[in-house]
Amino acid sequence: MKSTPLSRALSAGALGLGLLTAVTSPSYAAPAADGPRPAATRPATAPGPASEAAAVELMRRQKPLLDAAHQLRETGAASLAGFSGITVDPERSTLRLYWDGGTPPASVQRTVQRLSRPSVRVEVRRAPAPAPGKAPAASVADGSPGGPVVDPGAGTADPAPRPVGRVNDRSPVSGGALIITQAETCTTGFGVVGAATGRKQLLTAGHCGAVGSPWFNGDGEFLGNASARHPEADALLIDVNSSDKVWHGAVTENLDGIDDKARTVTGARTPEVGQYLCTSGALSGTHCGLRVTRTGVVLSIGGTDVPDQVEAEQVAHTAAAGNGDSGGPVYSATTGSGPVTAHGMITAYDRKETAPCSGAKTDAVRSCSWRVYFTDITAVLKATGTRLSDPACDRHHEGHPARPARNVT
Repeated sequence: MKSTPLSRALSAGALGLGLLTAVTSPSYAAPAADGPRPAATRPATAPGPASEAAAVELMRRQKPLLDAAHQLRETGAASLAGFSGITVDPERSTLRLYWDGGTPPASVQRTVQRLSRPSVRVEVRRAPAPAPGKAPAASVADGSPGGPVVDPGAGTADPAPRPVGRVNDRSPVSGGALIITQAETCTTGFGVVGAATGRKQLLTAGHCGAVGSPWFNGDGEFLGNASARHPEADALLIDVNSSDKVWHGAVTENLDGIDDKARTVTGARTPEVGQYLCTSGALSGTHCGLRVTRTGVVLSIGGTDVPDQVEAEQVAHTAAAGNGDSGGPVYSATTGSGPVTAHGMITAYDRKETAPCSGAKTDAVRSCSWRVYFTDITAVLKATGTRLSDPACDRHHEGHPARPARNVT
């Protein structure tokens, strides 16, 4: 029986060992000078969740804190002189507003008083504004050249077709799904709609491919072509009908989904230091229990500085992301099966802080880390001129794009 695109994507021969030195896996700029991180970018220490259920409970407790942080930002506090940052502490139901040089203006103080309640304790602390940080040596979390190179047009389907899931997702495509082009294996981020055009599209990481690149699912079925790339936000738009959902669940070494569920995305929020998150990579599956440790990080990808990066760490120091997870959704949830809130898309992982991989091929052909970097979803939506998909848009999508011509050898 011929091999499938998926089986070749996961083969040891395809997943070479040059992942960390390939062109699309650059060495990043050196970190800022050693020293303590500013208080506004350091969460309060806590043991962290012991299970996904515990992580969900912490994410439930942090929701009113994130809502309060959003309201503070919406009132313009973040643009005022003196604003140093915001952190959230779900364990203590506390939001901390950091201010440099005296007390916040009366308008901000009134907002703080209005937001304070039993579920949201707001503290104002003095702290200087943190300097923009550079990420340490890292690797983009894709399947780079030297990684899973496949011919999407060759091979045959599995004898027993598997149920639709993150590996073989099709229109309308959800976030967290496996996508393959000629030289990359990556993960879908979020379904979006062009703010000006109303056209349905799908986000993934910008370093995953070029404009015009064709993308396929794990069964080799054509999904769509990349139509726009935004390096400043590490974002790539693929023309394919997209959904308002993301895949949530573990995967096996052969990428069979374990309790893989499509969960509805109901909104987007700026990630805040101290909050808990989940990642959903096509090759790693879902990991919850990550905590945001820094915002305003700058990565250098292909010679382009990419701002608005967020650093998050798996509290238990187990894998957070690895090769093939680039573009994957980062989100929070308040229940074990309900809707989620979008916070970003996976960009890179810290290759100095490795952890055993979960999901596909946990041997030497993949590399994973407990520290991950992702792009703030609000920056992605602004750069691409899009908004998140919603159910109403899903009912009015355009037809599926035509399959491109190709040579089959």
